[in-house]
Amino acid sequence: MKTRITLVRHGLTNENLTFTMIGVTDPPLHELGFEVLQKVGECLQHQKFDRAYASPLKRAIQSADQIIRFQKGLELAIEPRIAEINLGIWEGRLSSDVFANKEIDPVVKDALDEDLPDFKVPGGEGRREALERFKAGLTEIAIKDPGGNVLVVTHGGLLALLHCEYKGESLGRFRYHHPKHGSISSIEVTFDEAAARKVDESHPYQSHQVAEIGIDFTSFDDQTHIDHELEARIKTISSEMRHR
Repeated sequence: MKTRITLVRHGLTNENLTFTMIGVTDPPLHELGFEVLQKVGECLQHQKFDRAYASPLKRAIQSADQIIRFQKGLELAIEPRIAEINLGIWEGRLSSDVFANKEIDPVVKDALDEDLPDFKVPGGEGRREALERFKAGLTEIAIKDPGGNVLVVTHGGLLALLHCEYKGESLGRFRYHHPKHGSISSIEVTFDEAAARKVDESHPYQSHQVAEIGIDFTSFDDQTHIDHELEARIKTISSEMRHR
């Protein structure tokens, strides 16, 4: 059995525009974020989704709302396992400040080590831990709608980790796989049909409970719905905000 999942990265927040690091920090969308997700909604309006899910963070919920208003009768469900990775002591800090001492800070050195199989910011969540959580959420979403077409609005870090693993690369290289805000990706989740009948919604599903699960990307980081004029305005406003 195969379920198609359309994965959308949430829209821009003020913090994204200023390159402030947010994982579980919970700001709303910037007005440009709403504008980008309007484009996503228009792009996806002719697809028929069976269900829609969002991370519990505001930026994902507001982004999903912009999409499903183009979908007649589609309601939004919240899935905690597709929330962004917790960045621990880096939450709310400018990325330029965090990486300023990359030559001497051992934590930053580990974060930038492309060959390191896993990494956790102090007080945060490990990359492998976050990836397995995300995959478990996606698997249960797929099994609930076998053969269906599902919308999932989630976060860049998780999408980067998933695509990095799909390409067979060390998770230390996940930063090279970060999709743009408002970009669209697609996966197909393949599983044994008998496994779908065993899902008990009263017990959180873990991906290891089903032996044969396949997650294959059919597209990644599609930005063709975001025109050059909007992209230019995003860059200009981001630059102005960072230099105030």
